[in-house]
Amino acid sequence: MDALSDEVDRQLRQSPHIVVDLTRATFVDSTVVCALALGGEYARAWPACRFAVVAPADSVVRKVFDVVDLRGIMPMYDTLAEGGVRRSGRLRPV
Repeated sequence: MDALSDEVDRQLRQSPHIVVDLTRATFVDSTVVCALALGGEYARAWPACRFAVVAPADSVVRKVFDVVDLRGIMPMYDTLAEGGVRRSGRLRPV
């Protein structure tokens, strides 16, 4: 978990607005959930930060996030466009 958590932390320190794109993910485990939850908590502590996740509503990823109730920690969107990300914009992979 340290590598992913470190990367989320690094990205948040470089830019206060991070949208994690999980539209192509087919599996997440507790490591991913924990790292994203920590990112969400960090963003909640700093009102100028925006940390969100994109995962299709019918995906396995969204089902896992719904079970652990990550929506209470961070916004979740079905698509990048819904999350406010334009394809022409720079995506920061996390």
